[in-house]
Amino acid sequence: MNVTLYLLTSKEQITEKEIIETFKEAEVLKAFENLSEDEKNNIIEQIISIESEENQLKTILTYIDQLIKHKI
Repeated sequence: MNVTLYLLTSKEQITEKEIIETFKEAEVLKAFENLSEDEKNNIIEQIISIESEENQLKTILTYIDQLIKHKI
């Protein structure tokens, strides 16, 4: 499976919609949706709260890996 992430050229932060779309493209959206509301909110909030887009992307990739391997 290949997931392509693009860095935004502006100072904009990654949005919840973009996170969900990335999970969908990585084929882990169903696993994400099976989490409790608290778990989903915590993941989204953690990613959005990170100031650096590069670090946001690293965190997204970490969660994708966890969703694939462990179905957190």
